Amino acid sequence: MKKKLFVILLVAALAAGICALGLTACDDVMGLNYTRLDDGTYAVTGRGGVTGSKIVIPSQYNGAAVTSIAPGAFSGDNGITEVEIPESVTDIGYGAFSRCGGLTAINISAAVENIGQLAFTGCTGLTAITVAEGNTAYNSIGNCLIERESGVLLVGCNNSEIPAAAGVTGIGESAFYGCGGLKSASIPDGVSEIGSYAFYNCSGLASVTLPAGITGIGAYAFSGCADLAELVLPESTVSVGENAFSGCEKLIEKEGGVSYVGKWAIDCDESAVTVQLRADTVGIADNAFYGCREMTSITIPEGVAGIGAEAFYNCAALTTVAIPGGVENIGYGAFYGCAELTDITLPAGVESIGRDAFNGCTKLADVALPANLTEIGDYAFYNCDGLTSVTIPGGVAAIGVSAFEDCDGLTSVTISEGVESIGYGAFHKCDGITSVTLPASVTAIGRYAFSSCNSLESVTFAGTEEQWNDVSKDGYYWAYNSNVTVTCTENA
Repeated sequence: MKKKLFVILLVAALAAGICALGLTACDDVMGLNYTRLDDGTYAVTGRGGVTGSKIVIPSQYNGAAVTSIAPGAFSGDNGITEVEIPESVTDIGYGAFSRCGGLTAINISAAVENIGQLAFTGCTGLTAITVAEGNTAYNSIGNCLIERESGVLLVGCNNSEIPAAAGVTGIGESAFYGCGGLKSASIPDGVSEIGSYAFYNCSGLASVTLPAGITGIGAYAFSGCADLAELVLPESTVSVGENAFSGCEKLIEKEGGVSYVGKWAIDCDESAVTVQLRADTVGIADNAFYGCREMTSITIPEGVAGIGAEAFYNCAALTTVAIPGGVENIGYGAFYGCAELTDITLPAGVESIGRDAFNGCTKLADVALPANLTEIGDYAFYNCDGLTSVTIPGGVAAIGVSAFEDCDGLTSVTISEGVESIGYGAFHKCDGITSVTLPASVTAIGRYAFSSCNSLESVTFAGTEEQWNDVSKDGYYWAYNSNVTVTCTENA
């Protein structure tokens, strides 16, 4: 693994900590701990002095209704095997029962209106999930907890069968986290996203069927599924998250120092030097070549349509890359820290360059931004000292925050008609710029956009003086450049 695996650590929110969140002091008179809410009702914050494996939450405390189970109230309590939740409870907080490994069943009353994120994640002993009839926010079919409005499957268990006719649209984050008893999963038509950690460490999962409409596989979605041997990524897939299949050795194929799941490159041998992706490769997963510091070159076939976030992060020896014509998006941090990268060719079809995409590519000398480009993310070319000129196409409505900050070698900047906004610090500390031409379409210039451009002397605005006065300009847009002269080329 190239990047340290950070497994979800849901901190058990002890009762005293919950009460510190601006609420009233806790009581433990009736065994469980409580806190009084602003509306006069009470929330359960922990088991307090209650012993045993069964937790019974009363409908009233101190003469008032118990309406909530606080975030993290029972998190990490493996001694709990059964919970009774009264009709008075309408809210179950974030991580309320997370990592309660002994809990075997979830029973949600008709009154529950809100279940917080990760409320039951890591309940590895679950075998049954039930929602009472009449609940308008949630339902349960096939031992799955489903949010009615969104169609997202929030919680599954070892005995779940994902229903085909329940309008399920997504598998939520950590939905089946740690369900070691789950043997197979058939994802129904209509589901487009598999959330992060959705099947994390489902050690007994051997087979997964994905529908044709799947577009995204989240980070660590199937990580740790050591028995997973059957899964086909459909052609509709456009993104595969970081370490989505790490540890799935029965599924992964290795060739030429690269690991594949189907037609997606997902990982690499850190000692690889010259890499040629298989001819049928269609995608590069997030972090796929993260930290491959020995790699000097890579051949990407024409069939690749997407380059994932941080795909080549810190590939310090990489010198040249040719992006194939089918690629439309360069992901977040895709080439971050590729300090030896001197040349990259962006095809005409590229529409977006993500945040930090080329941050720290200090030797990158020339980048032709394609005419179809619509987005330049924040810090996209930050600290690219080798850049000498750049032309921003008119389709880019907004230049991101610090997009070209600290590009010391930049001397020529052309901003095309159509650009409307120049972000905070977009060209901050570009010492080599002597002049800038701004189109009449510009309506906003952010703070420090051209500040500390010590050589900047003239700005030409391709509009009238009235239009220039109407441009929203932060007072420090070229701070520390007292000699800048603005010329408006059109008569008022």
